Amino acid sequence: RRISRLFDDELYHGTVDSFDASSSLWHVTYDDNDAEELDYVELLVAMDLFREVGEAGRGGRNENGNDSSFPSRYIGRRVSKRFGRKMYHGTVDGADEDHRLWHVTYDDGDAEELDHEELLIAMDWYQRINNAHDDENDGSVQMRISRAKGDHGRDASSETIPSEQTKSTTYSIPSKRNYPRLVVPIAVAVIAVLLWLGKEMLFANAAASSSSSSFADKQERLLRSTTLLKFQPDKYQGQHKRKRYFEGWYYKFVTPLNGLSTANTTTPTTDGGISSSMSMAVVPGIFYGNTTDSTESHAFIFVTLSGKQQHYYKFPIHEFSYASGREEYYISVGPTIFTHSGVSLDIVPKEGDDATLTLRGNLSFHNPHPWPISPLGLGAMGPVGWLPGLECTHGIVSFDHVLRGSLLLETTTRTNEDGCKEEMQEEEEEEDDATTPTTCSASSSVVSSVISFDNGRGYTEKDHGRSFPSLWVWIQSNSFRNHPGTS
Repeated sequence: RRISRLFDDELYHGTVDSFDASSSLWHVTYDDNDAEELDYVELLVAMDLFREVGEAGRGGRNENGNDSSFPSRYIGRRVSKRFGRKMYHGTVDGADEDHRLWHVTYDDGDAEELDHEELLIAMDWYQRINNAHDDENDGSVQMRISRAKGDHGRDASSETIPSEQTKSTTYSIPSKRNYPRLVVPIAVAVIAVLLWLGKEMLFANAAASSSSSSFADKQERLLRSTTLLKFQPDKYQGQHKRKRYFEGWYYKFVTPLNGLSTANTTTPTTDGGISSSMSMAVVPGIFYGNTTDSTESHAFIFVTLSGKQQHYYKFPIHEFSYASGREEYYISVGPTIFTHSGVSLDIVPKEGDDATLTLRGNLSFHNPHPWPISPLGLGAMGPVGWLPGLECTHGIVSFDHVLRGSLLLETTTRTNEDGCKEEMQEEEEEEDDATTPTTCSASSSVVSSVISFDNGRGYTEKDHGRSFPSLWVWIQSNSFRNHPGTS
């Protein structure tokens, strides 16, 4: 199928050439040889845009020569939409061209307005349900996407794909009559998972049974001893991800009062983001772009001092490593290592990094308090953590722990460089032949500080998924003077 998409206000055409059943994504190759993967809604919108503009480009006629650049072309189309457990059918009978909304009246007399994506999905649902009986009888898989009578003046039609190609090239939403067929494979899959989980439990039982602690503690140790990553939320979850993925760990360090000593005679100023009581966040992680060969993919470390200074360090993907299987948890980015028992930092800015801070030293963690897990409570996400396809999954690695150790901070600052350039430019504009040009030079200095975190407080959390939420609220503290250990 042909599709069209806008990138930076420029229209590109492409062809759908394969389907990944494991991720429910369609692979598209554009005419300029770029490629990407689209989900169900993105594909519907892209195919509809191609039908609207055709090969001629935006605002032109479609591939059949019909003018389709106005919303009223959908009027008269049939739609289906689920409300509760029941599917309702209706007809598009009006269009608000200014707001790109379509008015739908359902067969029971109710009505509502749908936006573009909702309308395409509803038309697609109607087409699938209307042809479900044919799909079951002809021994092949038919993919119908919004091609009923009235779409560019054509009769209802479909593209038929041989059944042996189904796994790699098609995607279908089962109709209600197909649900009984799914019972047996789902039951088999559940039994297989339970048998595998039982094997894992038996393997790990020796470590848990020797303790005299409570049943809940034994259960948690048993779960964490398996190789199922759902029960090890602190570990790297993206072992098989190579695109559209991020994962990051947020390590917060807070000094006790008067925890600062300087390594030179220069006292760091407030502008330097360092005071006698400060907080620091160090965030290691990894980011994969939209394609497996994306140049945007990289590992990273992000550092912020008391919420003021921010420093971002980039690393090649191959410099990111992690614990796998039954290995003890660790994350390594370049020479810097993060574990449950502490961190070893060796972070130096390179050319191209948005950073001026060098950070070195070791901190150890004592008495960590992770969020408990159980079969129905996967840490901070609870039972929601079992849902597939979440945009972002959040976790608490340690609510609170005591810190020991110190860190060396070296910040390079440059002064007067911009001022010198402006001053020289002004004087050159005013000077005459008899005037000697004025010269000035920029200066730089390095401020080094050793920060003691002995008896400070630490906190660790993490996130992973396709993308970070566009809107979110996050408040956390575990530095209560009169209630240490509270988080």
